[in-house]
Amino acid sequence: MAFMQITVLPMETGKTGLSEYIADIQELLRDKNVEYEINDMGTIINGTPSALFRLAEELHSCPFQHGVKRVITQIALDERRDKKQGLGEKKGTVLSILTKRKR
Repeated sequence: MAFMQITVLPMETGKTGLSEYIADIQELLRDKNVEYEINDMGTIINGTPSALFRLAEELHSCPFQHGVKRVITQIALDERRDKKQGLGEKKGTVLSILTKRKR
């Protein structure tokens, strides 16, 4: 399994906010029933690398279906083969370390 962080940026929309476009992407992910988590700078999705790359293409295309003429998509892929990790486990480990350090 792997994690992909993806940020889809519709360009030249005539608006400063992109929330409506991001909501469309979140609905697409929900409909596909994939494990994901939205954050302030993008979305993290869990899956196999091949499935994630196919999904990235769909997410990149989503704003075009709503009339956007230009889209920039940033992708980071983290694949670890020595152990299985679920969404949120890395964050949980860091938070656990911080909690122990407060003592």
